[in-house]
Amino acid sequence: MEQGVEAAVRLARISRELLTLPNDEDAVHLIVGKAVEAVESADHAVISERTGKKLRTSASTSGIAEACDELQHRQGEGPCVDVAWNTEVALVSDAATETRWPAWGRRVAELGMASVLAIRLAAGTEMVGSLALYSRAPDAFDASSISMAFSFGTHAAVALSARRQQTRFVNAVEARHTIGVAQGVLMSRYGLSLDRSFALLRRYSNVTNIKLRDVARQVADTGELPDSRLAARYLGLPEGQPADRVPRTSAGPAARVPRGPQVPVGARPVEAPAPPRPRERREGGSPVTLARGSG
Repeated sequence: MEQGVEAAVRLARISRELLTLPNDEDAVHLIVGKAVEAVESADHAVISERTGKKLRTSASTSGIAEACDELQHRQGEGPCVDVAWNTEVALVSDAATETRWPAWGRRVAELGMASVLAIRLAAGTEMVGSLALYSRAPDAFDASSISMAFSFGTHAAVALSARRQQTRFVNAVEARHTIGVAQGVLMSRYGLSLDRSFALLRRYSNVTNIKLRDVARQVADTGELPDSRLAARYLGLPEGQPADRVPRTSAGPAARVPRGPQVPVGARPVEAPAPPRPRERREGGSPVTLARGSG
């Protein structure tokens, strides 16, 4: 009972520590280090992350563990590959006699590893990756080791998923702020509306195949789009006139409104004379309006 409580407290502490680290790279390295401490029969640990249809090694406690992991990635078979796509847990009692992945097992045995325990790292519907524990001894992982590894993997996956969600949220807020700054620059420089400034950024991003946030960052840093001629083409400027030479007016280059005579500052505008009133004459006591040129 006391061991169970102690293990739960230790896992909770690891979860809190994962959330305080400055970046995901430090977090995955902490996970593999703590995994070897949590599962006493493990000599090495490695984390594989799934990116699209491929796996990549993101952290390991040793070169041997990383080499065993890379073998699975290259050959497309092994316990980590299995838990990444098919099952929750995969156990190899003796790599030298393994029949499910014989080619991989022989190479792992040549590297000095015998037992392997792989756990899926998942939080809800998000697949984080897989955690593999390696031991030099055959039959190293019993039921209690598997239970501890599974509990540890669950805590680590939830904490790592929470970190990544927080990172995505912060990045989204920063990107939106940068885009807003870039819109303000374009609105001030070219006299665009809020919607049209965003449309210009998005169109430039699509044409140049540069991410929208990166285009916005360049505009915010330099005060203009990197290729001013593309901007000029979108703004409808004359051929050959770069957008960076457009006067900075509040009306903008697209608002070519005819302007009347200019009135000096402080002078009163001259009012146009009122039209003449029609003349009247009386016939039989009643007024009759005459048009100009009649009578």
